[in-house]
Amino acid sequence: VITDNVGSAASGGGVALFAAGYPVVTSNVIARNSTDGGAGCGWGGGVAIANFVEAKIVNNLIVHNSPCYGGAFYWYGSSGNTLLVNNTIADNETRNLQCGRRCLVQQNLITTSENGQGALASAGSMVLGNVVAANTSYGLSCLSGPCSFGANILVGNNNGGPHVSGSFTEVSPNA
Repeated sequence: VITDNVGSAASGGGVALFAAGYPVVTSNVIARNSTDGGAGCGWGGGVAIANFVEAKIVNNLIVHNSPCYGGAFYWYGSSGNTLLVNNTIADNETRNLQCGRRCLVQQNLITTSENGQGALASAGSMVLGNVVAANTSYGLSCLSGPCSFGANILVGNNNGGPHVSGSFTEVSPNA
């Protein structure tokens, strides 16, 4: 159980993976974490990843985390391939999930972001087979693609989804 922590230097309230190599984060409750920094907030309330990391984030409950960017998960600037599989990501402030390059987001429940998209992906990311529901903005967004979306169930997101700024490939239809 990883709860009630404050990430210093504006990042990684619950789990901070910086140049961490090949970590596996599995079967945790990551809840009620936040970030604090010079601007008053930061990124990656639940999990933050930067620099070289090829993480596997599997079977976690990531809830009620609060930074400025990436409520549950923020991944940026890493040169590795990161996998998020079979997690429940719910009730986080800002975007539930923000992925940089080469992120595979598969078979997760991504729901009730309190101020943003369910998932925001960037170039080379794939978002496949997730349930994305009841987020306050788009269910899925692709920023500066190409991104791949497919077989996701999108329900009750305030601005609908997916939203694309760049290019994306539909691997199989999104419901």
